[in-house]
Amino acid sequence: MNRRKKVIIVMMVLLMIPAAYVYAVSSVNTQDGGIGNSAHYLNQNQSIEIDTKVDKIIYPLLATPAIKEKGTSLTVQVDTKGKEPKDWDVKINQTENSGVEGEFTLPVKSVEKGSYHWKNSSSIYDVTVSIPGDIPENLYDLEISYTANNMHVKDEEPNSVKVVNEFKEDFTFIHLTDIHVGSPRNISDPADVTEAGMWNPDESKRWLYLQKTIKQVNLLKPDFVVMTGDLMFGQMNPQEYIYEYEETYRMLKKFNVPVYIVPGNHDLYAQDATLADGAKYWEQYFGPQYFSFDYGSYAHMIGYNSFDWHKFDRQGHGSLSVPTWGGQIRDKQMDWIQQDLEKTDKPLRATK
Repeated sequence: MNRRKKVIIVMMVLLMIPAAYVYAVSSVNTQDGGIGNSAHYLNQNQSIEIDTKVDKIIYPLLATPAIKEKGTSLTVQVDTKGKEPKDWDVKINQTENSGVEGEFTLPVKSVEKGSYHWKNSSSIYDVTVSIPGDIPENLYDLEISYTANNMHVKDEEPNSVKVVNEFKEDFTFIHLTDIHVGSPRNISDPADVTEAGMWNPDESKRWLYLQKTIKQVNLLKPDFVVMTGDLMFGQMNPQEYIYEYEETYRMLKKFNVPVYIVPGNHDLYAQDATLADGAKYWEQYFGPQYFSFDYGSYAHMIGYNSFDWHKFDRQGHGSLSVPTWGGQIRDKQMDWIQQDLEKTDKPLRATK
């Protein structure tokens, strides 16, 4: 007799700070971000501005990729920002980290108006495309283009589509958490300074601990990775998210496997009254704060934001003086989780 099984894995981050780390952060040198004599990113890039990564494509993204079998369909979601699109063209290209060139056209099957829970827009389009059977199994960048108001529009999203020959019942994934790019804790022991990399002018020598981890993951070749928050440090000075988010994004593109990411408390601090809301940075670099995805018909997974507070409650910088750095989930997100589970209450693939 065949038996059907359903796996629901909820991804979250435990928002705990060991007592040993609660020290006088406010006493560090705010001019260099509290990293001693190491080179500071802003010293090397004094004119840096926020480089928004999430633009027209809102699904799939680097942080919410799509894993699809050959010969099936993929629905790409695009926000045209009020413009009427036509003449759609969708491609997947080899990733920057693959070291090879190659692109594949995904034939467009249909285009319809759509919606997405995290994006308040009336101009979202669901563009459904086919995954041809002759595309090699690999992780790809997504590229879309269309015409709007007599102008050619193009957008790309790295590491966002994984094509597989078939889904595996005995799939594997790796859980990573608390990588804390930019954290002075990484050099609390002088012996760790070189390993941490910190703000070395040479990009290839930054965050060596993370680079080694990514290389190990790529060698192990899991079906995907889940990262449960605290990607940044976010507690040294206002505006540090400008370079921490940029550095983290650059590092995550080195993965050769799909990576699903949810935020932690360090990623979402509101560092000052108006300018540095980590939640806004998250949406500009990674997209939704909570989401779900399927690994074929073998598993349904939910990634949720457990630092779901009003901006006022997320304020704090220069010390650990955030009113509430513990976790909670508010009603809006809980309602979405309930609706998502109700929609996925369906039979899964029969197993032997």
